Amino acid sequence: MLFTIAIPTYNSGNSLAAAIDSCVNQSYKDQYETLIVDNASTDNTNYITKQYEKKVRVVVNSSTLSQFDNHNVCLKESMGEYVVFCHADDCLDYHALDKFLIVLKQRGFPKKYVVWGRSFFRDFLNNWQNGGFNLNQVASGIKSIDVFRLGGLTASGTCYSREEFLNLGGFLEMQDIMTPSDMSTMWMLCVKGFEFEMTDRIYVKRNFASTALLDNRNLVISSISNAIIVFRNNSTDREFSLVYDSLVNFNNLINPYLIAALFISGCKKDSCLKLSLLKFFFKKPLLIFNKRYYFLIYYFFK
Repeated sequence: MLFTIAIPTYNSGNSLAAAIDSCVNQSYKDQYETLIVDNASTDNTNYITKQYEKKVRVVVNSSTLSQFDNHNVCLKESMGEYVVFCHADDCLDYHALDKFLIVLKQRGFPKKYVVWGRSFFRDFLNNWQNGGFNLNQVASGIKSIDVFRLGGLTASGTCYSREEFLNLGGFLEMQDIMTPSDMSTMWMLCVKGFEFEMTDRIYVKRNFASTALLDNRNLVISSISNAIIVFRNNSTDREFSLVYDSLVNFNNLINPYLIAALFISGCKKDSCLKLSLLKFFFKKPLLIFNKRYYFLIYYFFK
């Protein structure tokens, strides 16, 4: 079986039926499965999934796990060679699997691959292009790290090579509920030889950015710092240096929260980071007065 569509869900009874309908009614003609992993929901999720018991496979966790631990259950339970995630508040495009098939066939059905597309919410295009790549182009090797300098992916609407991803342990464990495991996990996949592609197609219909971080600067910085530490604890010195060197080798665009998080993570000496920050502000001095950036002065002199 080539594809599993995985729906991780927790108390999403109000939107789950629409998500399931979009997954079980794909235009794709070959065999595939729709897997629902219920993260010990307490609402009407069980009632809804029973309405589809002949069309889906349901796994119910005995207790509520973290978001990305639940995603890892999806990976472990899936039967397909590739896992396409669809969050319970999203809907897959009717032709999603057919469109993924075209890409994977063109690339020779790679064993270490992540592919996704455009979106109306949390569209990754700016990050992708600032990493130096065009749509429908493969990012690989050390250059692929640049794609994730500004942030990680959302799993929903993204297709992953299952076996190699699972062999690496899947999504990295979060230290707290806000730690962006998708960011640290993508760094891990980069240094383990995965390839990445963002296409010009839409695979998922997302009504809102349900996984966006809270709009609180200190919490966001702390969560990204946790992601850096999680990656450091799960990588070799060489792997961490490759990612760190990429993160601090910015030119015209930075994620100020990530820069602050690098300062407070304590994983590396600050000299290289400070030099890059000086060069950045030298090129764009007016940004010092922009509230999104000026707070970095505090971390620079701390």
